[in-house]
Parts: sequence; C-alpha cells; structure tokens
Amino acid sequence: MTDPDFTIRLATSADREAITRLFDAANPAWATSAAQYRAGPRPEPTNGLAVVAEDDSRIVGAGRANEALEGLLPQPGTFSARVAVDPNLLGRGVGSRVWNALKEWLDPQPVKEVLSWADRDDDRTVAIATHWRFTRRPGSIEDPSDLDDGEPWAWNYELDLKEHPGAEPIRVPADVTISPLHEILQDPTLAASLHEAHEESRADVPAWETYEPRPLAAFVASQNERLDDGGLGIVAHRNDEVLAATFAERAAFVPMVHNDFTMVRRSARGQCLGLSVKNLLITQAAAVGFERITTEVRTDNHPMQAINAALGFRRIAMRQLSRRGFGRSYG
Repeated sequence: MTDPDFTIRLATSADREAITRLFDAANPAWATSAAQYRAGPRPEPTNGLAVVAEDDSRIVGAGRANEALEGLLPQPGTFSARVAVDPNLLGRGVGSRVWNALKEWLDPQPVKEVLSWADRDDDRTVAIATHWRFTRRPGSIEDPSDLDDGEPWAWNYELDLKEHPGAEPIRVPADVTISPLHEILQDPTLAASLHEAHEESRADVPAWETYEPRPLAAFVASQNERLDDGGLGIVAHRNDEVLAATFAERAAFVPMVHNDFTMVRRSARGQCLGLSVKNLLITQAAAVGFERITTEVRTDNHPMQAINAALGFRRIAMRQLSRRGFGRSYG
C-alpha cells in the first residue's frame, strides 16, 4: 500500500518507540510512563494488527486494532481500534490511509462492535471517528452528570505548567519540615515511616481499587526507580514521622509527569499538608521543564478535588466511541 508521500506497512518490534511517541503526542494527557515503557512491550494480542505510515523511512502515523480476547473479561467479537498521526502532518491524509488499512483487516473479522477513544476536547479526532461512523458510546463517562448514583469512579485532571507554574509556598505548622523524596529515602528511619504512612493511606482506598501491600525493601526500591526515571516526590514530616507526601512519575517521551498518589496521614489532616506538598511538586516540575501534570481523584474524595481546584487543575475525560459491526456491508 503506497502513497506519493508515504507507505503503509505492518509494524514490527523495532517500531515500538516510534509508535509510542506518536500515540503519546496525540494524547499527551494519557502518555506512557517511563516505568511502563521500561517494563517492556506487552504481550501481543491473540487477534490483532498494528500498522505504521512511513515518509522517507520516518514513521508519521500508526494504527492498532485487536479483538478483546485477553484480560479478565474476554469479549469475543468486540474490537478496539485507534489511530495516531504526527501532529506536524495533520490534514495530509495520513490518518485516512491508516484507518483504511485497519478497515481492510477488520472487514473479514467477526465484528460485533469496534471501540475507540479520544480526548473529550479533541474535536478533530472525534470528527474523523464520526466520518468512520463511530458514535459516542452509551455509558461514556465525560461529565459528572454521566455518573450513576453511587458509582465508584475517578476523575482525571491536568495542569498546564506554563499557565500554572505553582503558587507561593503554603504555610504549614512551624515544626513540619518538607523535603524532596530522595532525602527521605536516604534516612532509614524516615524511609520506614514513609512506607508505614503509604501503606496506611492505601488501606483507605475502596475495595474496588485493588492494591497489594509491599514490604519496606520493595517500596523503597520502587521509589528509587521512580527517581531514576526522572520522577518526583515531596514529603512532609515532623521529627521522625512522615505526615504527608505526593509522588509523580515521568512520562517516557513527552514533557510531563503523572501525579499518581497524594497522601495525608489520618492523624495529620486539616493542616494544609496535602495542599502544601502538591503545590511544591508543581513548582519543582515546572522548574525542571515539565509542561503538564496529570492526576486522577476518586469522585468521593472531595478534599482532594478541592485541592486540585485550588491549584488550577482542570478535569479531563476520554470520549468512548463505538461502531456497530464493520465488514464491507457497513462501509
């Protein structure tokens, strides 16, 4: 399959980094973390396809499609399909050619439904999906009004660090010290207290959010890996006791970090410690050149939602799209 400007071909293992970069550039708020990328490629789906578009040996577009045969809830006949294009080549027809390649593969498949995703604010991707007869999937959760009463869920947020590089330091009690994560890990007593506080806070999450407790050595090793990957951490402590902390992991290929956990010890709540450590994390992330921070907060965690609002985070969502059937008779 060729074009005057580019060629469509099957992807190979050597294309992994280029494909990851394309999808992350298209949806930076959902970018692959450095830790995820370092862990290596996921197993290939039993029934799937990946293609790339090349322009003078440079990959400028990519597409993936596969049947949902793996995971906890296999769904034979349900497929997913996504396309990403180099932002510098939008409007050149790259995306259309990649979608055509996916369609050629999907046509003979036993398709009941094809699912896709786009950022709620990504009007271009949504418009292209509409052209391919995708519609908003029933149950797509994009606004608070989409939630069923009592449904456990988490909202995703992002902060543009060019617009919100951090506020002035938040006042905390005079006997509280705020330190970077690497200093805490170098102190065995504080590292043990951080682990204890982390496990205590993780025990507070709802039962539907699974978490396997980790021993101290594994916890410290994972936090050192976070720092080695370019991530960040801020910890508030009093004497030898950790009171609050926030952590962020760096994305593999885009200038952003994901604030994956913020905690305040039960005995230390109500002292602005969560706000303070998160504000300092923002300041440090902006100072080293990151352009955005993402995070997620449970819908029932109102104190953390208030902290996000105070710091300038905006809520974001993925739009779930679906198309019934495929095949030649569907166009």
